[in-house]
Amino acid sequence: MKRKFSLVVAILLALALVLAACGGSGGDAGSAAGGSSGGGKGQNDKVYEFDFNNLRSQNNAQSTDIILPWVQLVEEKTNGRVKINVHYNGALGKQDNIYHDLSNGLYDFAIMNTQAVEETENHLITVGDLPLIASGDIELDTKVFTEYYNRHKDEVLKDVVVMAVATTPYYHLLSTVPLQKAEDLKGLTIRAGVESEAALYKDWGMVPVDIPPEERYDALHKGIIKAIGTAKYVAVDSRYYEVAKYMYTMPFKTFHQAALMNKASFESLPEDLQKIFTEELFPALADLMTKGNVKLEDQGHEQLAQLIDVTDFPAEEFEKLKAMAKSSEDAWIKNAEKRGLNGAQLVQEYKDIQKQLSGK
Repeated sequence: MKRKFSLVVAILLALALVLAACGGSGGDAGSAAGGSSGGGKGQNDKVYEFDFNNLRSQNNAQSTDIILPWVQLVEEKTNGRVKINVHYNGALGKQDNIYHDLSNGLYDFAIMNTQAVEETENHLITVGDLPLIASGDIELDTKVFTEYYNRHKDEVLKDVVVMAVATTPYYHLLSTVPLQKAEDLKGLTIRAGVESEAALYKDWGMVPVDIPPEERYDALHKGIIKAIGTAKYVAVDSRYYEVAKYMYTMPFKTFHQAALMNKASFESLPEDLQKIFTEELFPALADLMTKGNVKLEDQGHEQLAQLIDVTDFPAEEFEKLKAMAKSSEDAWIKNAEKRGLNGAQLVQEYKDIQKQLSGK
């Protein structure tokens, strides 16, 4: 009886060893085929999820024509391995804090107006934001700004990845009171931020007031300011037309934009995805920004003209204002010199690039 029991035990042990060997062999085969043991996902299956802080509303053209098409393109080009969540109306951070917030990882993507870093260590990138320096042609100004940035990219915005740069639609003059002549601007309070912008308004006899973006509607409504320089699409998106009824077409200033990515977020991507971003997705974003801003300029005019009075400021009076503008460039140069930069040389370099690319 004992001999039979021992034989049964021996047979069961042998079967157990065979099954264990088969199980081990199957596990090795799964690891080789699947790229990881236990049936888990391989590196190429990992989804990288990021946040895009969009300052505009969901229906704004910058969202519908630039950011959302690009986000969709990112998912397509990466086969779903990169997913970007878009947050609207500056929900993750305001304009003036974008560079600081993004470089510190509060979110992963944003489009920043370069004037937000004027009078900082990134001052030299803002020369194209000077009043009356732009050509009035968004595509040309984007080429000029891109060339200028490429010459200085190792000197500025070093804490982030710059994906693309572009020129925005132009500033015109929105007022709560009617204006017909250059002298009508004298004494009007107007929103101004940086020194170069405030200097221009002082040359025009206006009274510049520093008003944060989120308070500008109320400032117009309460009469704290009587005028504001703004792009027409911004006047629509921010509903300024509800409290200021006169828009005068006189393109005297523009902002430039830099589309930024958090450096650590970019470096977290495997090399193949980094290559897709740098070789395909960054250039695609630059193209979308240029075309989208051209459309914004036209669309903003059409939409605003349906809401309030939009007229050309008399050409001869605009020329008078241009002739009066002498201090803004000096203010920018002085701020550059405070940071050890040759401001006059940088301004001249920008103008030389503009002359070269315009063929004039």
